Amino acid sequence: MKKIVTLILAAFLINAAMAQNNVGINNPTPHASAALDVTSTTQGILVPRMTAAQRAAIALPANGLLVYQTDATAGFYFYNGTAWASLNGANGTNGQGVPTGGTANQVLAKIDGTNYNTQWVTPATSAAGWGLTGNAVTTNDFLGTTNAQPLSLKVNNQWAGQINNTTSNTSYGLSAYNATSTGTNNTAVGTGVLAYNTTGNENTAFGSGSLLVNTSGQGNTANGRQALINNTTGNFNTAMGTKALYSNSTGFNNTAVGLNALLNSTSNFNTAIGTSSLSANTTGFGNTASGYNALQANTTGTNNIAVGFSTLTTNITGSFITAIGNASNVSVDNLTNATVIGNGAIVDASNKVRIGNNAVTAFDVAGQLKVNANGTSTDFTLPATRGTSN
Repeated sequence: MKKIVTLILAAFLINAAMAQNNVGINNPTPHASAALDVTSTTQGILVPRMTAAQRAAIALPANGLLVYQTDATAGFYFYNGTAWASLNGANGTNGQGVPTGGTANQVLAKIDGTNYNTQWVTPATSAAGWGLTGNAVTTNDFLGTTNAQPLSLKVNNQWAGQINNTTSNTSYGLSAYNATSTGTNNTAVGTGVLAYNTTGNENTAFGSGSLLVNTSGQGNTANGRQALINNTTGNFNTAMGTKALYSNSTGFNNTAVGLNALLNSTSNFNTAIGTSSLSANTTGFGNTASGYNALQANTTGTNNIAVGFSTLTTNITGSFITAIGNASNVSVDNLTNATVIGNGAIVDASNKVRIGNNAVTAFDVAGQLKVNANGTSTDFTLPATRGTSN
């Protein structure tokens, strides 16, 4: 009688549990996501146990079918739809899935293209990745890509450079070169170099912030911190030195070599070689300054030539002035068509030539010296023979 009652109660409990579409063992409230919810702190679940031959003999195994193999490489195996796969690789050896074992500094390497076969290897072996503490390389080892894709760099997950085989752009440095740019044949080295370039081509920039905001300017060369930093659309400029051509944005065909050379210029066709040469120039064009501080104060003067240490330093708006020699200068601003030659020589009027300073005591000429006063009758020639003239 007790057996009958027990069977009835068991059937009732099973039916009650199955009415919920899942079964709980030692658990009156099985989890809704589980068809079978087993609760125990002292026991486990035993799945079918069999040999490898018995497992292989199972006819038409279902996807996800699970067994425990007792011989050969013992362990859990499941059918993945095409083959039996192990859930645990042998300790420290090749296996399907993730093998157990391994030692410090080893990495998982994929063995082949089937069944996710992996093995533990050390970074020194050819199957491993690039080691973080140095690598023993061979003749054919390299760091790069093996397909037609750019090699990109990041630091702290921020853009830090790229070698692009499609656009022929090369960049190296934090935020160097705009990765979305369609420009070609650009080279950018340094933090923020060519960071905003969009369509500009054939630009070369070395130094933090050089050609920073260039967008479509092309054929520019900037070498030095913040050289050509404000250039946007200017073309064919060359700036070498910290802040050389710093303010130029749209000017073209300028050359600046030296610290602060053409610092404030926004114009065209200027050449400045030497620290602070033409540094105050704004809209003056066609000027040539060679030497420390040469034409330093010039702002709007045009077509001036200054060669020598601190030449034409006081000229601001004068044009068509030529000064050659250390500290050769003008006495007043805004002259035009004046020439001054010699150390410390000063010219004081437009349309005038001054040769030498006040300390010069002789002027020797080999041969004849012809003085032409605009083709008038006052023209005369000094011959080579002393004491005569005509």
